[in-house]
Amino acid sequence: MTSGKQYLKKSSDLKSGVLSLLEPPSNKSIFYRGPDFLKKHLILKGYSVTDSFSLDTGTVILFKVLSEKNIDTLKYIKDITEVKQSICLISIDQSISREGNLTIFNRLMNYFRFSIPAYKISFYFLREGFSDISQKWPQGLGSLVITRGYTLTQ
Repeated sequence: MTSGKQYLKKSSDLKSGVLSLLEPPSNKSIFYRGPDFLKKHLILKGYSVTDSFSLDTGTVILFKVLSEKNIDTLKYIKDITEVKQSICLISIDQSISREGNLTIFNRLMNYFRFSIPAYKISFYFLREGFSDISQKWPQGLGSLVITRGYTLTQ
């Protein structure tokens, strides 16, 4: 019997969501900031993952770095990526649907600005000059949204 509610899917959907946005493994490295479970998964899939940005970095992945309190992170990423012809930025952020009834937890997340609306993430990507922006919700309309954008043209 189903109650009509959409239940959150397992974290493997997050992993496959990130993998679907990446190019196949190459000689370019991935600059990664986030939990070890995703880093290990990327390494097992053949990607070169580092904790430092270098000239051979092709992709930057940030996990739960953006929020209403920390939106200047995008400007910082834009600054360090200007040395490259083109780079992919993938940001995995806490975001909740702004429509419908919000739980007390969601209201607190909104009030204290620990989450960020998905439309604002797209806006900030555009404002900082990223193009070809796409978003995925790996858990349905759950709490995480994956946003991808490119500097310059892809």
